[in-house]
Amino acid sequence: FAHIKVSFFGSVFISLPIILFQIWRFCAPGLLHREKRYIVPFVFFSTLSFIVGALFCYFLILPYGLAFLLSFATENLTPQISIGFYISFAFKLIFTFGLVFEVPIVTILLVQIGVITPEFLSKNRGYVIVGAFVLSALLTPPDVVTQVFLAGPVIVLFEISIIVSKIIMKRKKKREEEREKEWEDEEDDDSD
Repeated sequence: FAHIKVSFFGSVFISLPIILFQIWRFCAPGLLHREKRYIVPFVFFSTLSFIVGALFCYFLILPYGLAFLLSFATENLTPQISIGFYISFAFKLIFTFGLVFEVPIVTILLVQIGVITPEFLSKNRGYVIVGAFVLSALLTPPDVVTQVFLAGPVIVLFEISIIVSKIIMKRKKKREEEREKEWEDEEDDDSD
């Protein structure tokens, strides 16, 4: 069964760029030039965020998580880790961290299109912290260390997304004020 898992995950990993390219080729003709301009940075940064999250998990979280779980071994109690368990555990953890590192991208996108505001994010910070720990309890193995390792980055990434969202909103307001000023200047010129 482990061979099938490795083959499946490997084939998904190798074919994913081709699949995403085909999806892009299907969607691109229906997008305006302005919309395409926003999609390219979004795809780039979301892919980069996922890869950073996966690498963060693989090099930092996974070794410490496994070491913590293996630390429960005693003379009479030896861990019997199968390759199938390890692959499932590692893939689940890596995929979860990849998705968690998408939090700033999704938050910034929602702020950019006007669904939420930085003030809303700041006001509901407590719910996000509790939700991060609940989510980490559901997605990680039942040990506290791995749960904290998942909830910690979620909270830090959420705080980063609040800061970036505030910067984006300031720039957006500044652009709107400049446009209003240009329109007022044009109206004044037309009335003369």
